[in-house]
Amino acid sequence: MEETAHTWEDGKCVECDTLHASLEGTTVTLDGSIGLNFYFLLDDAILQNESASVLFTMEGGRTIELPVSTCKREQIGDIMLCKFPCRMYATQTSEMITAQVIMGTARSAEYQYSVVNYGQTIIDNAEGIYTEETIALVKAMLNYGAYAQTHFGYRNATFPLSTPKRSFPIRRAV
Repeated sequence: MEETAHTWEDGKCVECDTLHASLEGTTVTLDGSIGLNFYFLLDDAILQNESASVLFTMEGGRTIELPVSTCKREQIGDIMLCKFPCRMYATQTSEMITAQVIMGTARSAEYQYSVVNYGQTIIDNAEGIYTEETIALVKAMLNYGAYAQTHFGYRNATFPLSTPKRSFPIRRAV
């Protein structure tokens, strides 16, 4: 399929009203909750527009909208990217998240990704890049999501990876 050439003006295409924004990568943050971070390259006009936002849509229809003005900017090489975290419950790690930049009536392309996609990409490309500890952490995170789904009766969980070799006792608060 041939891609249409765009003529960009003020952050959007003058022919099709598509925003000049592209997803450049993802990461996961584990800090008491799970965050799937989307890194966007945004046109300056989008960065300066007060109404511009990133809309995350979860499979169940839940949406999260983050103003572009709240993004954390990170320099990666010679490119400045905007990081937008999408927080979720452990039961949602297998859900596809749709991310899209919005400015007025104009929208970017839609991008879909999940924590499971992220983890599987790390595991599949581990050799020479990631440590054994990193791979063990990613596998534990993915299995944690599957265990949470089973525990809470959310979807039919499958355990994508082998269970950890060590187990830890569960302690109940009295």
